[in-house]
Amino acid sequence: MKNISQQEFEQYIWEMIRGEKTQTTVVKELETDHRTLNNRIQKLSVTNPELHKAYVESRPYKPKERKDINAVELALEVLREEKTLEQIAESYGAGMRTIRRKIDSLKKSEDALERELYTLCKAVAYNHSHSIKNDVILQNRIMEVREILSKKVQVERRSNIEIRRQELLKIEKEYQNLRQTMSEGQAAAQMGYTTNRIYKLLNELYRIEIELRTSSKQSTVAKKEIFRQSLKAQTNPGTNSISSNTVEDKNTKKNTDKEKGKQL
Repeated sequence: MKNISQQEFEQYIWEMIRGEKTQTTVVKELETDHRTLNNRIQKLSVTNPELHKAYVESRPYKPKERKDINAVELALEVLREEKTLEQIAESYGAGMRTIRRKIDSLKKSEDALERELYTLCKAVAYNHSHSIKNDVILQNRIMEVREILSKKVQVERRSNIEIRRQELLKIEKEYQNLRQTMSEGQAAAQMGYTTNRIYKLLNELYRIEIELRTSSKQSTVAKKEIFRQSLKAQTNPGTNSISSNTVEDKNTKKNTDKEKGKQL
C-alpha cells in the first residue's frame, strides 16, 4: 500500500462513505489490494471507532452465501412485481438456471402453501408473458398467500441472522481472550484462522449488530408515531368540544353584559 498518513487514509474512507469513490477506485489509488485495504479499515475499530461505525453503517449487512437466495422470496417477488425470471435473475446476479431451480423446488415442498405459491407464480408468469391481466379470484388469492408467506420469510430471516450472530459472538469472545496473552496472528492461528479471516468474521458481526440496532430503532419510531397519532385522534374531539363550549360561554357572557348595560 502507498505510504500515506492516517489522516489521509481516513479521508479516503470518508469519500467512500459519501459515495464519492468506490472501494475499487481507492484500491487503485493506494496501489494495494482489497484484502489489505479491508484489514486497515478493520483496524479503525480501535483507532477511530466513530469512523469505522460510519463506514459499516454505509454498507448494510447482507449474507454472502448463494443459499440466501430463498425460493419463497423469489416466488413472492414474481407475484409482487410481476417481473420476468430474466429480470429477477439480473437483480440477484444469478443465472437463469439457478433461479428456475430455486422456484421449481417449491413443487416438492412439504408446505402446502408453498406448493400453491409455485402454482400461482407459474400462472402469473404465464399471464405476464402473454399480456393477460390476472382475474379477480387469482389476484385475491395472490394477496392472501403473499401476506402469509411474507411474514414467515421475515421471521425466518431474523432467526437465521440471530443464529449467525451467536456463532460470531463466540468467535469474538475466544479471540479476545487469546489476545490477552498472544499476538493477533498467534491468536488467529490458535483458532485455526488467518488474521485476515478473523477480521472478516468480526466485521460481519459488527454489520449484523448495526443492522439489528437500526431495525430496532425504526420499529420503535414507527410504534411511537402510531401511539402519537392514536392520542391525537382521541384528544382532538375533546379539544374541539372545549373550544366550542368556550366560544358559547363567551357569547353568553357578552349578551349578559349587554343586558346589564341596558338596565343601567
